[in-house]
Amino acid sequence: MGTEINDPPEPIRLAVADLWRTGCRTEEEAYRSAAFRLLESNCASIYPQIKGSRLPKHPSGDSSRKELRTALENFFRWNGTPWHSGSRPSIEETALKLHQTFLAEEVKRYHFAPLDRLDLEDSSERAHQSVENIRFGTNEIAFLRSADLGRRVRHDALKRFGRWQQFPVERLDGFYWLVTSESEPAGAIWERTWLGVLHKRWDEIGKVPVFESTFPSPVEDALFVLLLCFSKESTDGPWEPFDVPWVYSFSDDPFADAPRAPNAEALTWTLIGHPDEEIEAPDRSESFELGRQQLDTLEQRWRVLQAALAKRETNRANIHPLTKHFFVKALAEEGIDEIVANISCIEATLMLREYRGREKMKSRYKRLVGDDAEAGWLERGYTLRDEYLHSLGHPKATISWDDLGHIRRSVAKAVERYLELTDNKVDLNREELLRSLES
Repeated sequence: MGTEINDPPEPIRLAVADLWRTGCRTEEEAYRSAAFRLLESNCASIYPQIKGSRLPKHPSGDSSRKELRTALENFFRWNGTPWHSGSRPSIEETALKLHQTFLAEEVKRYHFAPLDRLDLEDSSERAHQSVENIRFGTNEIAFLRSADLGRRVRHDALKRFGRWQQFPVERLDGFYWLVTSESEPAGAIWERTWLGVLHKRWDEIGKVPVFESTFPSPVEDALFVLLLCFSKESTDGPWEPFDVPWVYSFSDDPFADAPRAPNAEALTWTLIGHPDEEIEAPDRSESFELGRQQLDTLEQRWRVLQAALAKRETNRANIHPLTKHFFVKALAEEGIDEIVANISCIEATLMLREYRGREKMKSRYKRLVGDDAEAGWLERGYTLRDEYLHSLGHPKATISWDDLGHIRRSVAKAVERYLELTDNKVDLNREELLRSLES
């Protein structure tokens, strides 16, 4: 069947036109109408005949018909209709968008990570001003007010999905956000709906990833670079420059279910105003200065990381994927679990499978970092981890913020220097880089 992606089939356009003319006032009315059933029927007949369609075969059973109906219901909630409040795209716009969605090869997934407690100031100006937007690589850090946040997450469309999907834009007014995205294959119409679980292969059931990331991969990449750049020499408080209690991810696929709304109460708030008229406001107690030098460093480290990641799964790979995994994982941990993640990070970075591996790893560390004091703090971290793993430590032992900060810094220094090493010796793989630290 010949058709162009910019030329919707006439039966699709006519069915949309009939649906627009029904005068339905609610979703329930619209989805029970003969016009909607006609649109379902036309989609089921036309798209399996088009090569590359996301509806690969004619729906023949209750399950496959449910998949098509769910995709269409989601489409109209995202798109807008005469029976929904807000914008109402024209018949022609809607028919074209529906056709393009059925034939899409790629969709985009967006990730919004609140950077709790973070505040950024421009250090290049005499009178320090807030930095409200920066970009590095494919990432953005943005200070968002409720109106802009609502526009970006499509708050008006989310209202059509129900109370559990309504994004709390007013409550989340005035935070910094890490915003990033990734492209992914569009896949079949059920890929991003709750019905996708029915298409899992038998060999996928009952298995879980051993090293599953705390965050989506693009977020983990961005946080890895931010944590290297937003580190403080001072250890008069907890090391964390910010917290990321959750990540809100959604797709621009109009067939997709809407994600559940995030929990605004997981973020940190402070009281401002007169004692008799106090209100809650976002806590921005962790302030960092960003001048031209810091922005250049951020961009440069992102470039080096991406160059290293481009070599993974090849014989020229020069960074262990668990370096990034454990370095970022420590952000979500506390106490001894934070130390375990940090020590695991340093081992992923500098250890090889060899006789007396830990001893040689520590030797590489000293040569790479060149600081006996930092090496001493790494040793302190190792002692605490070993006592914990081998049940030799006291169950009620405590550690100061100062010690935690030093241990974290000793690991960050090595990761920072190792990343520089991959850039300075681009022709060497990981083992060759580590061997170069022995001579």
